[in-house]
Amino acid sequence: MNHRFLLNILLSLLFLSACSVTPSWVIPEKEMELLLTDIHLTEAMINNDYNAFSDSVGKARLVQSVFEKHHVTKAEFDTSLVWYAAHLDVYMNIYERIPKHLSEVNDTLTAQIEHLRALEAQAKRIWEDDTICLLRTFASQNQYAFSVDTSSYFSRGDMYTLHVFALGVNAQNKANVTFVWESQDTVVVDRSEIKHDGMNIFYLKSIPGKNTKSIYGNIRLPVINISGEHLMLSNPFILRHREGYYPEIPEIEAPPAVVMQDSIMVQDSSHPDLSTINSK
Repeated sequence: MNHRFLLNILLSLLFLSACSVTPSWVIPEKEMELLLTDIHLTEAMINNDYNAFSDSVGKARLVQSVFEKHHVTKAEFDTSLVWYAAHLDVYMNIYERIPKHLSEVNDTLTAQIEHLRALEAQAKRIWEDDTICLLRTFASQNQYAFSVDTSSYFSRGDMYTLHVFALGVNAQNKANVTFVWESQDTVVVDRSEIKHDGMNIFYLKSIPGKNTKSIYGNIRLPVINISGEHLMLSNPFILRHREGYYPEIPEIEAPPAVVMQDSIMVQDSSHPDLSTINSK
């Protein structure tokens, strides 16, 4: 009986060891799995865009944005790696699941690239910024502004799509996007937000019969004065689509209704119905 009792205890200990409950000071397995996936993605970004990350500062900022997205510090990550190195079976189990995440990201990016190619086949890239921008939730560092040279390329009734690649999006730092088209007497404003990592697309339609005076906007993080919240924006650009060649807009990103306010037409993303468009 005593031998059987001891055997049961040993088996229980082996089972608990196999479950590999991480200590409180170690990043849990599932979180570590997602964190390592994002680190692999950032390494791929650095390798594929050497010019944008040619200096160590740019690379460090990108990696830091990943840590901040997951609300961990580099010290916590390094400490956790030491623990996982002593429990290689757990670490290898995590790494076996990472290719699935990378494959899902690859499928999403492939679909986005195909969608972009289809758009650019019948559109013109009228503006782009080949830079990496890091926004923070402090008043002096929370905004990225853009404007387009409207001296050429524009016709009445054009539609414009703003494309922004983002990394580090979470519930605390979803950036607000303001996308503006202006004529001599009318302003159309699209207000939306960056909702997810990867490519985000925003749609803005000019008013038929009115000439384009300017196109501009900004991307702004809410000011919450909490350190450790970053959002990375990469290579934003704007496409112009001629009337008759408008892009097919996904339902989840359908352009909002346009509400007339004197001479200002405000597109509010909370109203997806286009049937209420008014114009002067």
